[in-house]
Amino acid sequence: MKKISAILLAVCAAGMLSAYETYAEAYKAGTAARAKRDYKSAYAAYEEALKLSKSPSAKNSAEFMMGVVLCEDKQYDKGIAQLREALNSAVNPHQKVSAQFHIAYYLGAQKKYEEAIAEMQKVKEIGKGLKNTYVDLADCRVGTYLVALKKYDEALAAVKDSLANKNSNVAYQALLVSYDASKGLKNTEGMQAAVDGLLALKEPQPYMFFTARVRAFELARSQKKHEEALKYGEEIASKEGLNAYMHDHGVYYKAVSYASLGDKENAIAQWKLLENSSVKYFKKQAASNIKRLEKK
Repeated sequence: MKKISAILLAVCAAGMLSAYETYAEAYKAGTAARAKRDYKSAYAAYEEALKLSKSPSAKNSAEFMMGVVLCEDKQYDKGIAQLREALNSAVNPHQKVSAQFHIAYYLGAQKKYEEAIAEMQKVKEIGKGLKNTYVDLADCRVGTYLVALKKYDEALAAVKDSLANKNSNVAYQALLVSYDASKGLKNTEGMQAAVDGLLALKEPQPYMFFTARVRAFELARSQKKHEEALKYGEEIASKEGLNAYMHDHGVYYKAVSYASLGDKENAIAQWKLLENSSVKYFKKQAASNIKRLEKK
């Protein structure tokens, strides 16, 4: 009887080692927790997935995600160390590239730009000849870090070949670097070329559509081309599929453009649309400007 009880206790204890029955179940739970930004629970679930993994590839995926959620939780030292483990356990070039890219990316997130550049350059070395988005994005990230270091000419050189990439996201990232580097150099022609490229992107995602017009508005307004700036505000405000934050930016751009054009009536109308904006700055500006303009 004692022997049977001991066996049962052992089975129960073994069952308590994991709240999940399979690797897939644990991994899915980690992904769900991560989506909610519950990084502690996500890490625990991916750790269980690691224990339940039955192949080197599955093991690597769990190790990689453990590193990612640690970094997303701002535990960078632990997270990068975990990503290096994933780099060492990678079973194919794509896994190696992914781990190396994220090591560099999270160094950049800490503003360790020189280290990030050195690590990001390894992505292209590891992925030479490989069709992989992370490989294509590596130069764009290097360009971003060079802009942060105010090495604008080097940044432009870094993304030169990425500007014509067929992957719209890669081209988008390269164009942003080109715009920011040209701005740093006070090169209006370079800024305009980057804006033209951003506006010409085919089938852009909502964030690409929005950011392209933000940059276009900024450039037009700096040149006091207020009618052109107004057009970009209208495009944002009327675009379907944008979230409230993006939409309110369009309304704000319309309000300031109308004000700059001396169109008091339309300016007030746009400010009134922002009276209940979820963006505190817009809401505050709306109250102030409505009061000011209605007194005139």
